[in-house]
Amino acid sequence: MAPPRRDPNQRVGEIRALEPHLQRATPKVRELTVADLEDLETKFKGQDPRNPKVAELSLEDLQSLEETFQGMRQDAARRAQQEGIPGPTPEEPDDWSISCCSCTPCCCCAAAEVDPFAA
Repeated sequence: MAPPRRDPNQRVGEIRALEPHLQRATPKVRELTVADLEDLETKFKGQDPRNPKVAELSLEDLQSLEETFQGMRQDAARRAQQEGIPGPTPEEPDDWSISCCSCTPCCCCAAAEVDPFAA
């Protein structure tokens, strides 16, 4: 079962799970919407989404985006381990069972609710 989709107009700066990590995000990144992140995923796949906000992102913006979502993923992995859900191991430090980030660095996480503890 796929996770529920977020509101495409929700901004990165409004995603509750990211609050502890937003200091890592550049102002441009905080203003990106879920739809913009999905367009960024399209760009990562080699297609032109024709989104000026995506085209204007700098390397610094992309790095801050990755750092912001990496913090969220690490928090989720720690919480999963504490709750007894299989989590990261030395052999597999990224637990894809609680994150959809195996295919893109952050865009799909922003678009989907990936909190394993959400009701």
